[in-house]
Amino acid sequence: MPACPQCRGDLQVLQLPAHYQRQVAVDACKACRLVWFDEGESMRIVAPGWIALLSWLSGHGLASRPWHGQPLGCPHCAQPLQLRHDRTRYGRFVVQGCPSGHGSVQSWAALLARRGLVRAPTAAERAAMHHEPRAWACLNCGAPRTDGADERADDCAHCGTPALLVDLPRLADSLRPQAAERPTVSAGRLATWACHACGQTLDPTRQATCGSCGHPVMAPVLADLQPLLQALAAAWDGPPRAA
Repeated sequence: MPACPQCRGDLQVLQLPAHYQRQVAVDACKACRLVWFDEGESMRIVAPGWIALLSWLSGHGLASRPWHGQPLGCPHCAQPLQLRHDRTRYGRFVVQGCPSGHGSVQSWAALLARRGLVRAPTAAERAAMHHEPRAWACLNCGAPRTDGADERADDCAHCGTPALLVDLPRLADSLRPQAAERPTVSAGRLATWACHACGQTLDPTRQATCGSCGHPVMAPVLADLQPLLQALAAAWDGPPRAA
């Protein structure tokens, strides 16, 4: 079994649904928040597989050994990984790839960017991030934000990544069956959670702000995605799987 490129611990194997009723074995390290894809693996994962992978990611808290962007080595051949600009239909992003073609390592933010699921916060959202009662985790490395009341300090103090948010409506739209024909997640059943500021029930797939207090609808930690991912999994007639 290959070792994590950063901490050298064992990678956890996640069996994810792929095209043609097959599965793809993806390697992940929850301590470092890194995912290793062998060459071509990420292109074979279907929507239920991405739901299962995101469910696994969101089931873990802050990283115990967050990666801060230093160069890493290939878990298969130990060659230094090289920065590579990848592109999908959702845009461009940077990964560290093996020069011999064994694959690439991605942070969780890069993983989300691969499907166009991250965006920069608005001014109102940026201000709300600094007043959240719960710890706000960097979407890239998992380290808690430590910038205090300085609303200009938007970069993560650990890895330097700018503040990013999960694009909740786009996540719901891109991972549900027949998205164009369904007005809400899971055949009409709303995916709801409580407003972080006042507790009002809201639908994160259709509301940008809370109708009661005006607080932006955001996910401070990936665990907040669980209700939405469960609704998406139900739409595909089965629970998310990541063994």
